[in-house]
Amino acid sequence: MPLDPVGDKVLWMCGGRDHKFAVDGVSRQVQTVGEIEPCKLEVKAQAPLRKFLALGELTRVCDGFVGELKNSIEKLNGIYERSDAMLTVYPGEGARFANHVDNTTADGRRLTCVMYLNPGWTVEEGGAIRVQCYSGERRDVYPLAGRLVLFYSAEIQHEVLPTFGNRHAMTYWYYDRTERERATLAARESGAAGMAERAGVEAQVEAKGFIAALMGGDEVGEDGGSAPAIAELDALRERSRHLTDAALGIVSSITGAPSKESFREGFELLTTEDLKSMRALFRRMGLQ
Repeated sequence: MPLDPVGDKVLWMCGGRDHKFAVDGVSRQVQTVGEIEPCKLEVKAQAPLRKFLALGELTRVCDGFVGELKNSIEKLNGIYERSDAMLTVYPGEGARFANHVDNTTADGRRLTCVMYLNPGWTVEEGGAIRVQCYSGERRDVYPLAGRLVLFYSAEIQHEVLPTFGNRHAMTYWYYDRTERERATLAARESGAAGMAERAGVEAQVEAKGFIAALMGGDEVGEDGGSAPAIAELDALRERSRHLTDAALGIVSSITGAPSKESFREGFELLTTEDLKSMRALFRRMGLQ
């Protein structure tokens, strides 16, 4: 599995979804149909389907639970579909994921569900997901085996604290019909109708990885730390040039740039002292 720049390894699992959820505009329950298997052919060729039967069963359980919630919580009434499953492994050594909100682009994701797969996990191994409640209080939830964490994708800030063991999780996003239709229509009008179904999720991961590198790591304090080396700034510039359009839009929004173009142009002009000042400003604003 490819190493994500933020510290986790990601493997997408395809299949296991019934695409015929809605008839004449009436939303039905989300159902798991068929099996899930690695999306990448090279990984699929190396791993027999039988190795993933348990993950398919976990997905069915999660779909059933969300179906019950959908019937009892008005805000979830519009759920009609979910994403492919995303398996992640944090390989210890302090791997973490920066504070963020999953859906900042109105891509249709209404509910985030994270299932943890870590038998015998201990508090000393860290890896808690820190969730910011509506009250402003932060709660740490450790990734114990079988624990399911759910939150609204467009509303709840969360992060993964430093992890010191092999931390496994499976994440799904459940889509709201109305918001998803708006996002699809906007994509068609912009000429991006052929985008991959999980493009919004992947853009989020790409943008978060860039922001994490931009912030310089946990050792950078509210003063911005020491001025970065020119080689670090050059590497960030090169990375910014290769951001996808969707990820660049998210980065521009997070950093307060008026447009994607202005961010790209302005970033090319940054000095190492500018980057230090930017980090200090973002730290004081609570960006991590």
